[in-house]
Amino acid sequence: MNEAILTNENEFDWLPAPLHPNEGARMRELLSLDLLNTSDASLDQVTRLAARVFDVPIAHIGLPSGDKNWIKAGVGIDIPSCDRVMSFCGHAIHEPDMLVVEDTWHDPRFANHPMVRGSANIRFYAGAVIRGRHDEPLGTFCLVDTEQRIFSEEDRVKLRHFRDIAQDQMVDFGAKRKKFEGAVHHAKQDEVTGLLNEAGLQERLDQAVQWAQSGDGSGFSVLVMKIVKFTDIKRGRGPAITKAVLETAGRTLAKTLARGCIHGRWREDVFLTIVPYAAPGDELIDLARRVISAFSTKFEVKGEVMPVRVHVGMSRFPADGQEGQALADAAEHAIADFSAKNLSNFALADQNLNTAMTERLDLEKRLRLAIHEEKLTVVYQPKINVRGEHFCEAEALVRWTDPELGAVPPDRFIPIAETAGLIDALGAFVLKKACEDAVTWDPDTRGKSSVAVNVSVMQIENPAFLDTLREVLDQTGLAPDRLILELTESTLMTNASGIRDEMSVIAALGVRFAIDDFGTGYANFNYLRDLPIHSLKIDKTFVDNITEHDNHARICHAMVTLGRTLDLEVVAEGVETSEQAIFLKAYGCGQLQGFHFSMPLCNDDFRKFVRTRNESAPI
Repeated sequence: MNEAILTNENEFDWLPAPLHPNEGARMRELLSLDLLNTSDASLDQVTRLAARVFDVPIAHIGLPSGDKNWIKAGVGIDIPSCDRVMSFCGHAIHEPDMLVVEDTWHDPRFANHPMVRGSANIRFYAGAVIRGRHDEPLGTFCLVDTEQRIFSEEDRVKLRHFRDIAQDQMVDFGAKRKKFEGAVHHAKQDEVTGLLNEAGLQERLDQAVQWAQSGDGSGFSVLVMKIVKFTDIKRGRGPAITKAVLETAGRTLAKTLARGCIHGRWREDVFLTIVPYAAPGDELIDLARRVISAFSTKFEVKGEVMPVRVHVGMSRFPADGQEGQALADAAEHAIADFSAKNLSNFALADQNLNTAMTERLDLEKRLRLAIHEEKLTVVYQPKINVRGEHFCEAEALVRWTDPELGAVPPDRFIPIAETAGLIDALGAFVLKKACEDAVTWDPDTRGKSSVAVNVSVMQIENPAFLDTLREVLDQTGLAPDRLILELTESTLMTNASGIRDEMSVIAALGVRFAIDDFGTGYANFNYLRDLPIHSLKIDKTFVDNITEHDNHARICHAMVTLGRTLDLEVVAEGVETSEQAIFLKAYGCGQLQGFHFSMPLCNDDFRKFVRTRNESAPI
């Protein structure tokens, strides 16, 4: 799932404010042309001063209204308005305080925006929301630059000051605007659920199409949810319960798919959600499953638990339709087709994706059974200690061979385990098996042997994981300092602050942590200071070309130096040639792991291999 887009709880954060037929003309009639699209000398002076203070080429006040963003005042901009879908102000006006984009090229919301990639070349934007006397958003006070910028807290304070000056002169406009937009909003709101009605959804669908077409390959998805046997509920339970069912269904849908999605009641028993990205088939399946799951649990209506079932259909722009109505129809037709065949509670408009969905559900079912019956295996890839040329540590890797499908690669079944709620059970199995085997290694290794086990952030975040960890260590007798838990750098980049406390508690037991795939996170290294990290594992992509490309060699050398400077053990993974091993040893890398030394081995073969290798290694 494209998590970078879903960062704001505001359901309209990915599209500019809603359109309405003739809204711009009606607003101008009510509020006068003078207020909307003619310049204001005093406000022009404020924007000129702001441009000088911040040293930016453009500073202006934008008033998003209808399908336009009206330029109330500004410097460096000589147009009275621009299309709202092309304006950054259409996004900023929905922020509680301000929107700051320090580098548009690296912000997923704007990286492909025509104003970013086109001749305007907008690299930096900061817009503070101007509000009326009743706190309603009126417009934005904006700074624009063609170079990326760092916008400090002091800069934010200054921008708020300029915003406040402009705001004092515009409060009368806000009172008038709120009255009109309240009427417009009421006309697009479903009276029963409080969500958008069909007219409001159609408007947002049309605008989503327009927005997607304006970008470079942008897309979105449509989810349609239909209440099963709704007619029976109406006839058997009466209007009060029927209304309560619809209200609860709307709340459940909005809560389940809250971040970035736009929800509404499409027809009497049908709800529609606009999802702000064109997800791959697997991710669409996960979204549908979340909705199905939310309705399969206790569905309470007026204090009574009712069995309410839903069917879900999904379509994607532009693959399944290039108009809003066509996308909605495609999602509904998918429901009808699959319901008629009794294949599933949800379906995708793309038949090829439906085939893939069926295959994935079958794989999930097989994996669930394999975990339950402990039909998976754990193998171990040795790590060589460079200083003594002997093996005393290994990484545990899970393998699955299905009786009918054969070997299923981990990169296929582990993501399914995560999305299907099986990762805790799978992780507990691997953890226990690895610890059980590790205590048998002592006769074959020099000193205390250690085993590294890959874990996900989902496991660490689960409060039950700590109890599972303690129980496994107690049952197997493995000393905590002989267990290493490996977390990928990419997951730490987005979750470090959220799991810091959990990692600290685990580290207090004596268990060590390693960063896997080190060098692929492309972020700052604050987490090395803040988290209880014991070792770094240099990612294979850097090791692959260490002997052919100077840059890769320099990067590996720098990572080894960084690790040693921070008193961390450094492990290079994916070592496949003797030349790579020689380079890494010369750089001072502490441990090496890869096919050059050994493939992953079952426990018995691992012990034999380590025994033979260590007998010939120098003491």
